[in-house]
Amino acid sequence: MLIGSAGFLLGHLWLLLVALFLMGTHSTFFGPIKYAILPEILKPNELMSGNALFQSGTSIAILVGMILGGAVISASDGNLIWISITIVTIAVLGYLSSRFVLKQKVTAPDVHIDWNFFRTSFQTLGYAKSLPVVFLILLGNSWYWFYGATYLTQIPQLTQQNLHASENVVSLLLTFFSVGIGVGSLLCRRIGGTEVNLKMVPIGAIGLTVFAFYLAASLAFVPERTGEMLGLKDVFTQGWSYYHVMLAVTLLGISGGFYIVPLYAMMQAFSPQSHRARVVAANNILNAVFMVSSAIFSIIILSVLKIDIKILFSITAILSAIFTTWLLFKLKPMLAAQQQDALED
Repeated sequence: MLIGSAGFLLGHLWLLLVALFLMGTHSTFFGPIKYAILPEILKPNELMSGNALFQSGTSIAILVGMILGGAVISASDGNLIWISITIVTIAVLGYLSSRFVLKQKVTAPDVHIDWNFFRTSFQTLGYAKSLPVVFLILLGNSWYWFYGATYLTQIPQLTQQNLHASENVVSLLLTFFSVGIGVGSLLCRRIGGTEVNLKMVPIGAIGLTVFAFYLAASLAFVPERTGEMLGLKDVFTQGWSYYHVMLAVTLLGISGGFYIVPLYAMMQAFSPQSHRARVVAANNILNAVFMVSSAIFSIIILSVLKIDIKILFSITAILSAIFTTWLLFKLKPMLAAQQQDALED
């Protein structure tokens, strides 16, 4: 963030790109570790609750970050000093918070570090693939990021072209989506129980399909408008079609919480203790591949084939139904066999 602040204050684009690259590098360390240590500091019957708090906390943090970022930029009136102070302050608070993380023992001190990250990435994926149950769970996680990226990246376009609304309405829809994920994550633990299981995944998968069609149908009933873009107050006074869009986005977020929390808990529970962080790293690599695929998929549908965004959402819903059905049919017998083996042992 100090490098980013220097980039802001000096107006140096390359410094900002370096800061962005280093933040991505920082995340590749932070993400696998934070998920890998959960099973070490929580009891097995606390794992679902821990992941629910992780997902809801992440959603709330993203939401607060978007609101705070917009507020600081607006209040500072282009004064980059205040923006720089804000991001450095957040970085310092993050460091201080990290000092409260419980220390963990090194489970595999003799692991050799290969600094060729291309080779290491392929080896990490190869290791995850050698664990069939875990690899299927990772594919399920990554599909969620494909699905989520498809919708989140299109919300600005949806708001401008279909709702004829301003950037404030974009933030409103993102807020509903983020709050939905948080609510779904917390409800997942209450409804699904404390045991690590697949119970809530089919419910989440059904919701991701049904409410995607609901969103597409809601957009079809939004009246076409011209002239000045609608603001926050306007969308609440323009008829029920706008409320249906907001409700659909919220329900998609809740369904996402139902879907992703159990899969993350299962990823941690079924990964070997000594290589758990590497399994999470493999998950991150697959997530990135699926998100890039989502971007390419959206470009082909919207820009190359010139198909309407409602059709994009409908196609994604159908693909989600097909993929999650395949995933659950493959995963359930494997989990049953693994549990049987554990009982026999």
